[in-house]
Amino acid sequence: MLAEEQKLQWWGMDMRPRWRRRVAVVLTYLLIFTMVLVISGRLETHAYWAMFAVGAGTMGIIWLSVLRQNGIVKRFEDKPYLRVRGMGEMVYVNGLDQWAQYFYGVADFDSASETQKDDLLLRYRVGARLFPKKRGQNEAPWLDEREMKQRDSAERWTLKMGITLLCSYAGTYIARASDQRTVKPLDVAFEFWMFAVLMMTLPKARVLWTESDPREGDGEMWLVGGSGGRLSDAAR
Repeated sequence: MLAEEQKLQWWGMDMRPRWRRRVAVVLTYLLIFTMVLVISGRLETHAYWAMFAVGAGTMGIIWLSVLRQNGIVKRFEDKPYLRVRGMGEMVYVNGLDQWAQYFYGVADFDSASETQKDDLLLRYRVGARLFPKKRGQNEAPWLDEREMKQRDSAERWTLKMGITLLCSYAGTYIARASDQRTVKPLDVAFEFWMFAVLMMTLPKARVLWTESDPREGDGEMWLVGGSGGRLSDAAR
């Protein structure tokens, strides 16, 4: 479910190697958890400001990270359009590449002509937009059969993790109640916010963590054996 190889870039880094994607995922969650701990400690007496800071900070980190929407992981939806009451079928368009696909039927923004690029840059607005679906357009799903299985596997794994976390939360609160310890509302809010963030991002994180390097299937990578090394047949 990774994007095309030429789009597997994050802050100028090549994200095709799986180890880099794993490091990026770990660092993203560490940054989010650290931010929540720092804010909860410094703004403990200002609950509304603390929640606003945590929410804005979390969304900012995700938007800048490998977990962002329409980043290096493809969208999870089967089809890029939806039915809106009174408006018919609408196309969900987000990002320059999808604008180019909608208005000019090209693969991405780079595939458009210079004239088309100039027009797209004039039309383009940041954020998701809904446009009327054109006849015969976007009939094919975003994901192929293999990618849909991969998506379903990631979502099932996330559901299992969510059930495990909920059981853990329940056990924690029962233990606190039995010890007659005070449960702070702000702590509860932070914990369930982090639960919501994990449920939103774990499917993408799972794909980033498990998807192999795209070059492995293209013959660009090979094993080196012996003292002098040996190229595979595909690399010769």
